[in-house]
Amino acid sequence: HNFDYHLPVIGSFQGENSALAVMTAELFGIPFSQIEQGLERVRIPGRMEIIARNPLVIVDCAHNPPSAIATAREIFKLGLAPAIFLVGINSPKDYEKMIYHWSKVAKCFIFTKANSPRTYSPQMLADCAEHRFGIKSFVQENPALALQQAIDMTAENEGTIFVAGSAYLAGEILAGWKMV
Repeated sequence: HNFDYHLPVIGSFQGENSALAVMTAELFGIPFSQIEQGLERVRIPGRMEIIARNPLVIVDCAHNPPSAIATAREIFKLGLAPAIFLVGINSPKDYEKMIYHWSKVAKCFIFTKANSPRTYSPQMLADCAEHRFGIKSFVQENPALALQQAIDMTAENEGTIFVAGSAYLAGEILAGWKMV
């Protein structure tokens, strides 16, 4: 079938995911009107989630090289590059590949440390970004202070801040943001 529907989430990969969900729902005999209602209410916390507009702050739990590729592609397609990246990555993820893909659309990185025993050292990540990929990097171990630093770095509230690297970091930023 060929259906048109609105999906209130960012990311072309979400269209692919929703197409699979539509096909599955059809196999179960769910009427398209109900499928459409469900799709229009979709909310995926921590997946290309906009939490502020001035400056634009997007949180994504991208935590591996394929998701880094997908998010970098979306940032580029949406015209949001170069972005300030606020990143915390957990072991044993391939941080070099993730930083490489994001470096293509990054203005700079602020590396932080999510509340996880597996978090890579923010300084090690910053050294990788600067020495391997030539991207200016900062270290702020406290995620809330790192986000404030990123906000302070946006010129007159213009620009994009992209939070990524782990579901732990995404969760901490989202929880902290709701408290403000």
